[in-house]
Amino acid sequence: TLMLYALFVGTAMYLVLHTWLNVVPDAFLAIAGSIALAVFASSTFISGMYSLLGYPGFGLGAIFTFLVANPISGLSVPAAFLAQPWGEIGQWLTIGAGATLLRESTYFPSADLTMPISVLSIWALLGLGLIAYKPRAAIRNTRKQHTA
Repeated sequence: TLMLYALFVGTAMYLVLHTWLNVVPDAFLAIAGSIALAVFASSTFISGMYSLLGYPGFGLGAIFTFLVANPISGLSVPAAFLAQPWGEIGQWLTIGAGATLLRESTYFPSADLTMPISVLSIWALLGLGLIAYKPRAAIRNTRKQHTA
């Protein structure tokens, strides 16, 4: 489900950015794929935190991703323009790696994409590992105990 969600978001974002707003070039695979991989990495991490800790984990994952990782991501400006070491740290988080992947795959097609793809893959695998660690049935049992 998370993979289908990420593919849908990547495609929808490309269509909006390219056809409606006309702010990105005609590079569907690079743009939609970059967005999809970044969304997949972020959503699996947040879902994994939820799977591990329940609702507090969802909140912690979302806060970490959007309130901590977002400002140091280098999304609005390249990471080199951010105060160090924050710009470098941001590249090791999902939003920073996703922004770098999107920027480099779209505008610098000969750039080495190994680092951002590796970082996003590691975050996605971490999230999938957290999801697999605690089965959903255990979370349902926990919810039943809280409502009883």
